Amino acid sequence: MTKPAENRLVVIIIAIALAAITLAAFARVLGNGFVNYDDPKYVMHNPNVTGGLSLANLIWAFNVGYCSNWHPLTWISHMLDCTLFGMRPAGHHAMNLLLHIVNAVLLFLVLNRMTKSLWRSAFVAALFAIHPLHVESVAWIAERKDVLGGLLWILTMGAYVLYAESPSWKRYSTVVILFALGLMAKPMLVTLPVVLLLLDYWPLNRFASTDKKRRTSPSWRLVREKVPLLALAAGSSVLTYIAQQRGEAVSPLNLLVPGVRAANSLVSYATYVLKMFWPGRLAVFYPHPLKGLPSWEIVGAGLLLVAISLIVFLLRKRAPYLVFGWLWYLITLLPVIGLVQVGAQAWADRYTYLPLIGLFVAVTWGIPDALRSMGVWGYGSMGEAGSPRPPVSPSPRRPHPHTPTLPHSHTLAALAIIAALCAGTCIQTGYWKNSFTLFERALAVTEGNYTAYMNMGAAYADDHQYERAIGYYEETLKLRPDLPTLHYEYANSLMALGRLDDAMREYEEALFIDPELKEARYNLNALIAKQEQARQAQALLGKGGPDDAVAHMNRAAALDATGKANEAVREYKEAIRLKPDFAEAHSNLGVAYKEMGNFDAAIREYRTAIRLKPDFAEAHNNLAIALYFKENYAEAWKEVYECRRLGLEPNPDFLDALSQKMPDK
Repeated sequence: MTKPAENRLVVIIIAIALAAITLAAFARVLGNGFVNYDDPKYVMHNPNVTGGLSLANLIWAFNVGYCSNWHPLTWISHMLDCTLFGMRPAGHHAMNLLLHIVNAVLLFLVLNRMTKSLWRSAFVAALFAIHPLHVESVAWIAERKDVLGGLLWILTMGAYVLYAESPSWKRYSTVVILFALGLMAKPMLVTLPVVLLLLDYWPLNRFASTDKKRRTSPSWRLVREKVPLLALAAGSSVLTYIAQQRGEAVSPLNLLVPGVRAANSLVSYATYVLKMFWPGRLAVFYPHPLKGLPSWEIVGAGLLLVAISLIVFLLRKRAPYLVFGWLWYLITLLPVIGLVQVGAQAWADRYTYLPLIGLFVAVTWGIPDALRSMGVWGYGSMGEAGSPRPPVSPSPRRPHPHTPTLPHSHTLAALAIIAALCAGTCIQTGYWKNSFTLFERALAVTEGNYTAYMNMGAAYADDHQYERAIGYYEETLKLRPDLPTLHYEYANSLMALGRLDDAMREYEEALFIDPELKEARYNLNALIAKQEQARQAQALLGKGGPDDAVAHMNRAAALDATGKANEAVREYKEAIRLKPDFAEAHSNLGVAYKEMGNFDAAIREYRTAIRLKPDFAEAHNNLAIALYFKENYAEAWKEVYECRRLGLEPNPDFLDALSQKMPDK
């Protein structure tokens, strides 16, 4: 019999091993950067986050609606990262990885406490730690809510186990507080009260307990016990619905008819099961089948789910862990399965972060017991009792003497699975290195992936490779010509290349689809004004001598207004060479750089103009616009205030667009 001290040592060794294999599987993430999918609005260009921990930012974190979610604790964790690491992505990635490692270790400890099955609990935790489906949750900085919410889910579950062992109001209060914090990290935790009822069924076996002092049935008492938790879940659901409505994240029901949503939900349930066993061809985005799925996929998914459910029901007495694991999986996925469509994806790897725990438990307890009952599997570390309850079924048969078995074959199989998953996770983590590698992979493993095409275009535009960006935007237009932001981004790249007429057409198309797209309206108005300036500037061409700085600036303005930005830049630079303190030339050069998409150079020229001429209101206005496009909204507002102090009121459309991104304080 194992001594308690020896058992504690084994637990410590397993915990260290879990941390080590998780670190090994995800080590590449520490060299990855930010990606252009949600990272900008969650962290990179969110002034409330990049400003770090402050009273104003903490108050903002509790606002409802930004990014279509209400998760103040997640925002605060991002603020803490910015305070500690600034904008160095390695620090943000390290925090995600640290939380995931802690989650894996805690899951092992909680499962072991509940089930008294050391090695099975360790294997479930290992699957959770290194499964490739969990790469998205760990490697994506914007998915901090997954790993943080997972931490609070597991802590709540652990606190509940302690409460179940020795009920008291103090222990129950701990459960409530941890659950409330979890909801503030990720609203998907609303299903946790129901999962706690599953824990009561197995492995805690609280439904079978009897209490002669109580007249109510154990079932009703356990349900009533969850009422405060259910109330918190209901409140979180209301806040989340409001946030998603404000953020327009919920797809209108007339765009996705109930039949399409139901069919996709059915296929999603089956897809996650299959990808658990074979996690290949993973992508950051899977396009929703807006026109419906093939009948064979729907029928096949339905048959698979019915078959599993039937097996689980028939074996409910012999193998209660199957009921526990299967219902855990079905219930925890309900908020994101697509019956209420949030976002444009068909399904997402990140949604499996907690739900797969149920399937891991069912498989880890079920397969060894099944093989053992057939005489293939001997008793051993993975052959522990699956439940603290007395077994219902007869003792398993001894293996046939001619059955080909290897010593500790179950251990070898477990290690082989862990090694394979670890390799798969390491490879998958590499695809998250940057936006290019991430969306190139998505395009390679999916079809009709308009989001991948669009984000590839945005990545090339950010890199000032506008010709390549336009190619990806045009591919996106073939798939989704109804996206206003696509037309807007396409127009920006056309502008940078001097294709002004094409850019105007795309801005107009964006506004036709969405008249409230302030950025497109502002750029269109600026383009119309620019074309009027072009007509007026034609008369200036050819006037003035080669040593006349003003003449060079006038010629540059004419060239710039006709879309010849590169030639205009040369003329502006010549004017500045002849007259280094020419503030107007610096400001106009900044405008030319902005139209070429080089916002950093534009900001540099605007600041130079302001240094030379501090009361240059137009330069302050231009600087505000450039800062807006760099998504530095707080600094943009400072320049707006300076414009007003100098007597210049910025364009109302620009102010509307800026207010949409960051309200005026």
